[in-house]
Amino acid sequence: TRPIIVDQSNIELIGAANHGTVIRPAADWVSIILAGGAQATGVITFSGVSNFAARNFIVESLTLPMNGIIAIPSGNLATGTISDHGLFDNNIVKMAQAHTYSIWSLLSTDMIVSNNVIDGGATNENAHFSQEGIEIFGGSNVLISNNNVSNMGNAAINIVTISDTVNNSDVNNVTICNNVIDFSRIAISFNTSY
Repeated sequence: TRPIIVDQSNIELIGAANHGTVIRPAADWVSIILAGGAQATGVITFSGVSNFAARNFIVESLTLPMNGIIAIPSGNLATGTISDHGLFDNNIVKMAQAHTYSIWSLLSTDMIVSNNVIDGGATNENAHFSQEGIEIFGGSNVLISNNNVSNMGNAAINIVTISDTVNNSDVNNVTICNNVIDFSRIAISFNTSY
């Protein structure tokens, strides 16, 4: 009924082998506001931490509009301590058609997003134009590799900054390689100003 929250550094969450750990939010799931003011909108939320990881999970929310696995700063509206040195690897993420991010990094640095399978469930009839597969919103030194992203209502991979609304949200040194993208409205989007 609540997000899984990591707000301490040096913590890795590792699911059972062969994707034996499945996380499905309850029907009455709600995000919560953390002590620093950040809103935990991910099924798994890392907030203002260093040296962290989420591996080997199935995260599945096919009816509720929420994010999957996210790394965000500790404060309200993208303020506070940013998350850094993170790894999201070998997860399967399936999300509802809504304004959601399957994997989201907000201002984080030194991130690796690799070997994930992401399915947004979009069809020609139900595609939501704000659904993203992997979104890097600001940050630097990010590697996005060997992911399989399909059925996204909008971008499979979205690299974005909206400097008018989020200060210090420059994007620097992002490498995108060896990903497979299928049936998404946009494969890779670079929205570096808005």
